[in-house]
Order: sequence, then C-alpha cells, then structure tokens
Amino acid sequence: MRFYCTDCGRYFDDEEADYRQECVGEFWGTPAYETFMMCPHCRSEEWIDEDDVDFPEEEDEDGNI
Repeated sequence: MRFYCTDCGRYFDDEEADYRQECVGEFWGTPAYETFMMCPHCRSEEWIDEDDVDFPEEEDEDGNI
C-alpha cells in the first residue's frame, strides 16, 4: 500500500515505513503495547493512505508532473 506524509509531503510504501511501540497500560499484569507507523523520511505519524484521498501528482526531479 502507498502512503503520503502530510508533514513532509513525501510518498512511501508500507515496506519502507518505520514503526514505534508505546506502552499503553497493562492487561492481566502484563504490559500492553501499541504499534504506530511513521514516515521513514521525517518520522511523522501524520500520513494518509491511498484509499482515503486522491493523491496529488508526484513531481520528478525537474519539477514536472
């Protein structure tokens, strides 16, 4: 799946994404963790996936769409 970071404006695939875990409490005396996906370029958690919205056109290195 493809994602678009709303902070840095770059695209990334789920294979490229970074992840972090955060302890969110306990379950029957054992720590419970939640995993969050992050942009691999800026480590932001503010991204949208291709099913949520139409992606803006990608520009090449010369600024052409």
